[in-house]
Amino acid sequence: MRIRHFAKVLAAFLAGVMVAQLLYACSPRSQTAQKTRLTIATVNNRDMVVMQGLSRKFESANPDIQLRWVVLEENVLRQRTTTDLRKIMAN
Repeated sequence: MRIRHFAKVLAAFLAGVMVAQLLYACSPRSQTAQKTRLTIATVNNRDMVVMQGLSRKFESANPDIQLRWVVLEENVLRQRTTTDLRKIMAN
């Protein structure tokens, strides 16, 4: 059961990273190559600690992308995500 949960979390994280790479690849780049900063909000649990460790490998393979981790309590993260999604859906 725990492995299945971890696999789902890993798949979601990697899907997010792939979307970030796609968006970056499609965005116009300026003459001065600046790092793209991707902020990842998460709760503090064992799976996310593993993801943070894997992100170092990702950043090494993609030096033009910087991952920034923001750790929040689960209820705070849920509320902020819901609020952000409502704003996006309203536009």
